[in-house]
Amino acid sequence: MKLIEGLRNAETITPLHIFIIYNFYKNCQWLAGNLTILVGNAF
Repeated sequence: MKLIEGLRNAETITPLHIFIIYNFYKNCQWLAGNLTILVGNAF
């Protein structure tokens, strides 16, 4: 949550912010994909 607050407080979006958001998004996709596979295997 602090990451989001920090981004809201930032006056400009820096390349570092874009990099962090991009990696966070990719990690969420990866986790979602693995959860889908696990659930699929469970059933």
